[in-house]
Amino acid sequence: MSSSAKDRKLSLVQASLHVLDSLDVDVLLLGISSENIPLKGLCGWCDWRLNGRLSRLLGDETFSCEKDETMLMDSNRRIKSLRLILFGMGESGFLDSKSFRQAVRRMLVVAKMAGFNKVAMEPPGLVTGSVPVAEAIRVSVEVVRKAHPKAWLTLVLPDEQDVVAAKKVAGSISDVQLVDFPKTEKH
Repeated sequence: MSSSAKDRKLSLVQASLHVLDSLDVDVLLLGISSENIPLKGLCGWCDWRLNGRLSRLLGDETFSCEKDETMLMDSNRRIKSLRLILFGMGESGFLDSKSFRQAVRRMLVVAKMAGFNKVAMEPPGLVTGSVPVAEAIRVSVEVVRKAHPKAWLTLVLPDEQDVVAAKKVAGSISDVQLVDFPKTEKH
């Protein structure tokens, strides 16, 4: 059974503390390479909000960024999402098209297997500049179709220019419904 366009929801947001405080998703998927240390982008904002917890995990080698390494952790309610999954991207932050596709697929398959349908991720390699925005959007949408078709995917992008460029690319994909990112009301 194929999914309809209504099922293929995509949100695009710029990484910020506000996003972490209001993004209502089941899990944040964080790809980390040793090239992204000190942590930048979504990983950096998460680390800030978690009082350096990610940096400490990296510093004491509890999480070593080895390719295919995966770690589920809680956020101690310091960010809206209660769970984070860390994915090792290897020594180099450089991802060619094939390894980028494999990394995104692995992240989405793990989320699906864990039962998480509302997921947010920063496309791996985007913050280090090894993956162009247009490719990151096209591949992420293509991979989510096969790896986790029920997912409501929120892509968290490093800056506003990336969000603008991503919206143009996503808007040209016929079976994608661009929606505002899921958030809760402020009290």
